[in-house]
Amino acid sequence: MRGPWGLLGVLCLVGLTTLGCSKEPGPSPGKSIRIGFSMDSFVVERWIRDRDIFVAEAEALGAEVLVQVANQDHETQVEQIKALANENIDVLVVVPNDSGRLGPTIQLVRDRGIPVISYDRLILKGKADLYIAHDHVAAGALMAQSIAAAVKTKHRHSPFELVIVNGAASDHNSELMNQGFHSVLDPLIAARTVHVVNEVWLNSWSSEEAEAAFRPVVEGLGRNLDGVIAANDLVAESLIRVLSQRSLLDGTVVTGMDADLAACQRVVEGTQTMTVYKPIAPLAIAAARYAVKLARREPLDITEFISDGEFQVPYVKLQPIAVDRSNMAEVIVKDGFHRAEEVYRNLKR
Repeated sequence: MRGPWGLLGVLCLVGLTTLGCSKEPGPSPGKSIRIGFSMDSFVVERWIRDRDIFVAEAEALGAEVLVQVANQDHETQVEQIKALANENIDVLVVVPNDSGRLGPTIQLVRDRGIPVISYDRLILKGKADLYIAHDHVAAGALMAQSIAAAVKTKHRHSPFELVIVNGAASDHNSELMNQGFHSVLDPLIAARTVHVVNEVWLNSWSSEEAEAAFRPVVEGLGRNLDGVIAANDLVAESLIRVLSQRSLLDGTVVTGMDADLAACQRVVEGTQTMTVYKPIAPLAIAAARYAVKLARREPLDITEFISDGEFQVPYVKLQPIAVDRSNMAEVIVKDGFHRAEEVYRNLKR
C-alpha cells in the first residue's frame, strides 16, 4: 500500500480535462486489481480502523489499495480523486468530505469507466455504483430513544429540556440522523413532554466548533438541562466538558455515536448515557469484497436502492446497535472492538 501523501505529491495538479480520458472496462486477465480509497479524514478514531480492515481484506483478495486522506478539505479531496483516477485504478471507494459538492467529480470518474463505491456517506447526485453504510436514520432513532426512555423514567410534570447538536451539514448522514431523531421526538414534542431548547447544526465534524456553538446555548438557559443529543462521540466529548464546567452534567442524558474508546469509558463511568455502535469490520470487509466485484465487472445482486437526489443507487444497509452501560461488555468487548481492560480502566483506579 502506498503512503497517503506520496501519490498526491506527484499527481495533485492533474486537471479535469485529463479525467475525460477513456478507460478499458475491467482489469485485464492476470492483472492485479487496483482500488483507490479516498477518505475524508482520520479525525474520528474509527476511520483508521475502516482503512486498516478494508486494506487487509482487499489485499487478501489480491488487490492493491491506494489510500488518500483529504484532512476534511473538499478541494483537497477533489484533487486526490483526480490523481487516483489517473493511477490506473479499477474502482474508486470514497468517504466524501462534502456529500453535496462531490457529485460532479464522481460522475467524471464514472465517465472514464471507473465504478465508484460511496462508503458510509452518500455522495449526492453522483450516480455511484454502490452505497454501503449503516442505517443512519436508525442510528438517529436509537439516540432519540434514549431520550424517550429518560422522559418516561423521570415522571415529571414539566417538559424534558433538550438540546440537539447535529453533525456536519456537509455530511448527508447528519440529515439522515436528524430524520431519525425527529421520528421519535416529534410525538413527544407535540405532546409537550419534550421541549427542544435549541437545535444546532455544525459546519464540520469539529469538537472545537461543537463546543463554541454549545457553550452560549447552555449559558443562556438559566435553568437545568435534561438531555443533549450529540451526533457523535467527538461532539459528545466537547458538550460533556461544557456541562461539567457548569455543573450541569449530573443527571443529564448525553448521546453519541461511533463507540470511540473514550466514549465507551464515559458510558461505563456514567458521564455519557449511550453511544451508537456501527460495527466496522462487516462494513469494511463487505466494501472491499464489493470493490473487487465491481473491478471484475461482476454482478452485485443488490435489490435495495436509495436516492442520491437524482439517481437510484444500489444500497447495502447495515444495522447499528445502541450501547449503554448494561450491554457494553456483551457488545463492544465481546465483538473485540475494545478490550475490557481499556473500557473499564478508569473504574479500577
